[in-house]
Amino acid sequence: MSLWRWWGAASLALVSLVVGCRPHAQGASSAPAAPDLDADPLALLPAGAMAVGNLDAHAAFASAFGPALGSALTAILPLPESAGFIAPRDLDRVVVASYPANQPEVAAVLSGRFDPAKIQSTTQTRTGAAVTSGTFAGFATETAGQVTFAAISPRTLVAGTLSGVQAVLDRVRQGHLDRAVTPQVVETLQTPGAQAALVADFTAQPVAIGSIGIVNLGWLRGVRLVRALADFNPPGLNVAATSTFGDASQAAAAIAGIHALDGWLAVLAPALGGARIQNLQVDAVGADVTSKFAVDGASVAALLGLGTYFISPRGGQTR
Repeated sequence: MSLWRWWGAASLALVSLVVGCRPHAQGASSAPAAPDLDADPLALLPAGAMAVGNLDAHAAFASAFGPALGSALTAILPLPESAGFIAPRDLDRVVVASYPANQPEVAAVLSGRFDPAKIQSTTQTRTGAAVTSGTFAGFATETAGQVTFAAISPRTLVAGTLSGVQAVLDRVRQGHLDRAVTPQVVETLQTPGAQAALVADFTAQPVAIGSIGIVNLGWLRGVRLVRALADFNPPGLNVAATSTFGDASQAAAAIAGIHALDGWLAVLAPALGGARIQNLQVDAVGADVTSKFAVDGASVAALLGLGTYFISPRGGQTR
């Protein structure tokens, strides 16, 4: 399973459950002022995102599943020790967006502390895979397998698919650093107390899925918008979401579908490393479905470990 297909599958599983340059002063130099690349990660994201998420990395690494998250991020962004980057120490925030395409396009903006010179000098990943250097829009890029990354400042690193990273870099080159995401996305991601948040808009491209194996997910086709918030308090991960469907009948079908999915997850728990959903609450008001659930830290760690297996060489990504 490819890295970005796994990322898309993980996002779908979550949805299934939560269903220009500044003007110059007179007399100043004609050279444009350098944009502040670190001021607003959301402003670096290109327009047209289908899903946008935000993660408080400090809170996540301090949670019960922090070590597993560190291993997962190391697998996704396999910088060698010579790059001088240790995710639990150096990462503050992650903003990630996915864009509709035949193959998922992903762009992530990581805020923290980076050493561009060391990162640009890397030639191998931690596991010995080759790192290919390049340039795009005046920025140095590095590619390892399916992941491309570019340290555009000591505080900001862009990562994702090649096209996703290039779209960010091209946006920066053109000086387009005004937010292209909707106010609704900004409001949701900046909800006080939320240590993670996700907004997914399927209005332009409805979910096209019937089932995963024997698990029926046809009811997902009616979802239009998902807004999810999470914190990392005990037991580990607590999620509250509102999912908007096309009409009240689709919302009612979604409630039945979510309860059925919860039952299947209990049956499939051994294959998922023992991961289980706790305290599921689902209700509908008109076309909106509200849901709450918790996942204990050990279960989150198991799911992260499963994902790390699929995106590592032994899991088949780079064979």
